Amino acid sequence: MPSSPSVIFVLATVFLLSCHNTSAFSVKQLLETYFPCVALDISQPDWTTTYFEPSLVPPSVQNSTLDELSALARDNNISCFQRLPGTTHTLQCSTTGYTFVPAKRPKYALIYIAGLVRKGFEGRTLPIFRRIIQEDPNLTQHVIIHYPLIPFRSITFDSFVSPPLTIGRAWFDVLPPAASTSPSDLQSAEYDRLGLYRAAQKIDFITRAQNCLHGIPPNRVALLGHSLGALALLETVLSTDINPAAAIAVSGVLPRAGDYFRQDTLPYNPSRRSYNLTMVHGTEDKVVPFFSGNASAQIVRPVFTSLGGGFRFHALQGLDHLFKLFEDDQVYSIIREALRNGFMSA
Repeated sequence: MPSSPSVIFVLATVFLLSCHNTSAFSVKQLLETYFPCVALDISQPDWTTTYFEPSLVPPSVQNSTLDELSALARDNNISCFQRLPGTTHTLQCSTTGYTFVPAKRPKYALIYIAGLVRKGFEGRTLPIFRRIIQEDPNLTQHVIIHYPLIPFRSITFDSFVSPPLTIGRAWFDVLPPAASTSPSDLQSAEYDRLGLYRAAQKIDFITRAQNCLHGIPPNRVALLGHSLGALALLETVLSTDINPAAAIAVSGVLPRAGDYFRQDTLPYNPSRRSYNLTMVHGTEDKVVPFFSGNASAQIVRPVFTSLGGGFRFHALQGLDHLFKLFEDDQVYSIIREALRNGFMSA
């Protein structure tokens, strides 16, 4: 990131430019247009930066060690800092996440936005990325894949899981009715709006940072979210002004539908973009019931397409929330199509 003198120089330059034509540009717009990496550094030095959120656990117990995360990868037959068999990608590991780096300089990026993850289960998702890479090697040889590990927080919505989950990695919390006994109770739950807002800001930061790290602009970055990660994805693309190559929401629902699509504010909605949104849901999902995802799709389809984007909803018969779902070839075909369409049109 830039040094202090360079930041001062940039700020002085921006001040002069903003004085030249303040009616057409704001300082924020000038920074993002001419000095995007400095703008990121000023707004948030690191995506892992956390602000006050009541549900976050103390920093002293926040991170897993690199040795722990490497062991979790090995448990899934994938080794950190080694070539992934059958691919050109190497798995880079750090305490903030896993990254599959192609041998060639990446032209595109895929960011995976995970759902709720128990401690010790972080590596269970890694085989999914191997399948994605192998599904279309001609395309994915140019794609870097990021799996950021989100902070641990106290969980209040999963009391019906056995054994109960009280702490896990999650982008935000969901607050169910006091007598919650089943996943269907999530329909009347309230979302942790501060956590949801912070999640969108972090995902927006990670997306924009690809340009600074790898020279990959946001319109060549695809977002893939699962479960709570799909909710965070939808919050991000509907409440920020990023324009990703593709957005793929798996086993998720639309949070805050009434806020995004109010008729009086719709003309100013930042989601008036041309990216494609794909939603996928298994009909036998018992965690986020299928009818919730289907209802979200019915809300999104007419409004989203009228705003200029493309929309597809895939109902996958007989598939569940996670394990059967990501073992099925249909899912990888859908992801491949969404990535290819998004990257090739970027």
